[in-house]
Amino acid sequence: MKKKFIIIIVAIIMISGFYSITKAENVSDLQAQKEQIKQELNNANESLENIQIELTDALEAISKIEAQIVDGENKLQETTAQIEQLEKEINETQEKLEQAEKNYNSQKEMCEKRLVALYEMGETTYLDVLLNSKSMTDFISNYYLISEIAEYDNELLETIKRQKNKIEEIKNQITQKNENLKVIQESQEKTLIALENSRTIKNSYANSLTEEEQAIQKQIDEYQAQLNNLDTQILFLTQGDGNTEYIGGEFLWPAPGYTTITSPFGTRFHPILHVYRTHYGIDIGAPLGAPIVAANSGVVTTASYLSSYGNAVIIDHGGGVSTIYAHGSEILTTVGAVVNKGDLIMKAGSTGLSTGPHLHFGVSVNGKYVDPLPYLKGSS
Repeated sequence: MKKKFIIIIVAIIMISGFYSITKAENVSDLQAQKEQIKQELNNANESLENIQIELTDALEAISKIEAQIVDGENKLQETTAQIEQLEKEINETQEKLEQAEKNYNSQKEMCEKRLVALYEMGETTYLDVLLNSKSMTDFISNYYLISEIAEYDNELLETIKRQKNKIEEIKNQITQKNENLKVIQESQEKTLIALENSRTIKNSYANSLTEEEQAIQKQIDEYQAQLNNLDTQILFLTQGDGNTEYIGGEFLWPAPGYTTITSPFGTRFHPILHVYRTHYGIDIGAPLGAPIVAANSGVVTTASYLSSYGNAVIIDHGGGVSTIYAHGSEILTTVGAVVNKGDLIMKAGSTGLSTGPHLHFGVSVNGKYVDPLPYLKGSS
């Protein structure tokens, strides 16, 4: 059974294949590269072409399996990062435990010396010292000295008690972190098995494709590669110079009055391309011309047409955190503008690859797209 789909693809016209992103040596180089990429994206927009293809059941099955593979690889990256973070925390906590035990042993040794000293004093008591005072001045001086010694002994015992409690607390933290690590490692192992199974199934389908289906699959793979390259370039535009601190705070909802999320972050069946692709943001339903505001304060680094994203604005919030607002009908800010949280920056639209008026809102952190919802909920 064949299913017909119209796929609108952005053909990237570039010299010597795809544009190669090189590491910038300084801020000026970074800005120059960004300007070059913006120009390439604008040129790419002039090369939109409608391609009629037919997807068989086998090709559609491969597309779904590829989506599972992408999800698995993303999950694998997340669990790997979680494992590295937990191992780092465990090592740091272990160092705290060693220091706490060292302090405890030191305080315990001092306490033991005090007990030995008290034992060696024999029948001599603090009261004897006071009664043997030769004058009132001597009495007061002895009383003060005894009070200081008693207070020191009490503080020493309290310190030992606190150190012991701290050691138990740190040990509990290490135990909990190790348990969490074990759970994540088991999850990662299951993901690896699921990935291997998905790849085996995909290869099985691929081996059964007809020559015509193989040609179509190759064409789709090329389109996917071009679109992935486009996503990489746009992601590159979101990177700041890395010399500033994140502005901080919870993000403001970027489409005031319109809260329906029509497409979440993650893998989805693209409404126009009709292939499974990762959606690097959330789509918020909003009518044509609806106000779009800055989710947080920052500096506008891009305010132009970005091919499949249409009219787009990118804001650098410092610390490697940027937000992107896409498919606008009109851009209301300029590159270099300093915007405050809630400032009007764009009007909702349907430019670029879009099925209707809405806002595509994305967040990138240190050159990687992340789910925007935790930032909007203040739980990032």
